[in-house]
Amino acid sequence: MSLPQQIAELKQFRYIFITGEAKVTITRAEHVIIEEVQGTVYIQNAPGTNITIEISAQSVDVKLSGLWHSIEGMEKLFRVEDLVDIEGNSYYGNIPYTYTVPSGKRLVIMGVKAILGYHLLFGTDAIGNRYPTAGFYPTVRCMGDGYELYIKVNDNTVYDIPVTREKPVVEIMFNVPLTLEAGDEFKIEAEASASATYVTIEVYGYQEEV
Repeated sequence: MSLPQQIAELKQFRYIFITGEAKVTITRAEHVIIEEVQGTVYIQNAPGTNITIEISAQSVDVKLSGLWHSIEGMEKLFRVEDLVDIEGNSYYGNIPYTYTVPSGKRLVIMGVKAILGYHLLFGTDAIGNRYPTAGFYPTVRCMGDGYELYIKVNDNTVYDIPVTREKPVVEIMFNVPLTLEAGDEFKIEAEASASATYVTIEVYGYQEEV
């Protein structure tokens, strides 16, 4: 695919990286936002906003931010599983989960996925679901009535996400990524709505050098 074709394809996306020794002119709503740069250009485009990219260079490459961060090894995934009660106490000690951004790094959170836990029942626990001759069908049962997920930065709640039996899987991509600088503390907390609840929480983004 030629460079003009690449740019035409990528303009619809929100996060774009342009790399190489290039003269780059980027305009949004008829305002020039970047006139010239050498190295890497990171573009954050608002949904539905017209953006124009003009590049003149000997060599250049254009990548979406997800692919760029993966290639550079900067992707970051936090996955937490535990059984929590209505006060946020956990059975396995995985929640609250805390991560402090190291010196010289910046953590950018792009989204979160929260799942209401379940387990499989076998044998006499699954009575009424018996094969004619070969034992029992496994039966899936949710554990708990739901929970509140709290995403915190330096103990300040920035996202409060409910997960219920009616909506046992909640996945959110943030329109504005959550950015934490070196020394900031990122925390995941959860509280069961009514009874002990098994939770699975995934938070994904990337961590870059600054």
